Amino acid sequence: MFYKMRVLPVLLGAAVLFLPVMAKAQQLEEDSSVASHPTYLINIDTPYIPLKGHLHFSADVRPFSTAENNTYSTLGLEFGFTSSMAILLRAGGASRQLITPGAVPLVAGGREYEAGVRWMWNQKGSTMFGVGASLLIPTTRPDNRVALGGEVLLGRKFGKNITLYATPKATFGSALLATLGGGVQFQFEPNIALIGDVQVPFIGQNGFNTTSGDTIKRSLWGLGLRYNPTVFRGKASLDLGVTNGIGRTLGMSTYSATAGSAAFYFSLNLRP
Repeated sequence: MFYKMRVLPVLLGAAVLFLPVMAKAQQLEEDSSVASHPTYLINIDTPYIPLKGHLHFSADVRPFSTAENNTYSTLGLEFGFTSSMAILLRAGGASRQLITPGAVPLVAGGREYEAGVRWMWNQKGSTMFGVGASLLIPTTRPDNRVALGGEVLLGRKFGKNITLYATPKATFGSALLATLGGGVQFQFEPNIALIGDVQVPFIGQNGFNTTSGDTIKRSLWGLGLRYNPTVFRGKASLDLGVTNGIGRTLGMSTYSATAGSAAFYFSLNLRP
């Protein structure tokens, strides 16, 4: 009895000492889980931002053949300024060129530069949401005017393997273009996930009729695999897939390739 009475205070003392350590370990595990999520799918952004003081780097290439016959690329930097706000810089595009997929010659390519801010809430919960705003300096179709952009970022986890996203967004320069987007990430292996997204424009036009040259509405889509190499411990991911979207900046991510052609898609995301 005396032995048990002596052991009990020791166990209680150990619990008091180790509970903060265990809590911190749990917090680090949760933080690591948040940090392991890239802040985008293929053509839409997701409701995640880098952890405070952390930097995310992303790069992708999209080589189109057929009518477009051009290669688009995007570079991005995101910095976790606070626990709920991130600053982002992105640039994307392709060489400017005149193409003739139909009866009317069309100008394709050009570049877009983006500076933006995102605010996120509850990104560690099962339901995530946030908003983003950007200043866009485009030299892409349909004009070269400075534009403003905004998006709402929503996400919902279903168990450990499925996350659904919704991302309505809009840009306003010489005209308003708004799309309603949605996507999914399905983790079918510990380090391999299926990713996909779709966008439907409901205000404005985001494509071209290759016969008449008129602007038209065209749905955007992307489908790919996301691989997180175990050796990088969640700090890097590689994407491989196909898409008809031309880039990831807020403006370019709402435009389709000429004649709706598809591109091979490769992306690298680093979270040092």
